[in-house]
Amino acid sequence: MRTDSGALTSLRAVVLHDIEVMQTLDLTISATQAGLDAATRDAGQVSIVAYALHNLYNALENSFEQISATFENHITRRDQWHSELLMKMSLKMPEIRPAVLTARARNTANELLKFRHLYRHAYEMELDPEKLHIIVRKWLDGREEIFSSLQDFCAWLRQGSDRKE
Repeated sequence: MRTDSGALTSLRAVVLHDIEVMQTLDLTISATQAGLDAATRDAGQVSIVAYALHNLYNALENSFEQISATFENHITRRDQWHSELLMKMSLKMPEIRPAVLTARARNTANELLKFRHLYRHAYEMELDPEKLHIIVRKWLDGREEIFSSLQDFCAWLRQGSDRKE
């Protein structure tokens, strides 16, 4: 299956933009994570970190949605489309596209997805700074793998857009 070079160039621009957004959010998380320590427990810092983690996955999922729309666009289970979309990003699809995420990057992204679901639906729940700290650690430990996976995918997109139709 061939995708025209304009679509690949456009998709690459979206993914690169989302990477920039995620890097900015990563800086926020890194700078405010000290507020999650048991001794500090700064409610403002907890809110900032939670909001940044939520938005981080939103940016990541935006790239996934654009990739899916460009290449395969076959999400079949509307009740679980977020997890299905994430799963598909780790699949290599011969003659369509490479896997977007490594297994390790997918695991990190899955932790963010679970947190985002909790964050969106826990209106009356107070976030536990210790549990949030665990999610932050998982992000910090896996972020380079996510960034690397996305940048590798952008390199693949560039190769495809550089080819003459």
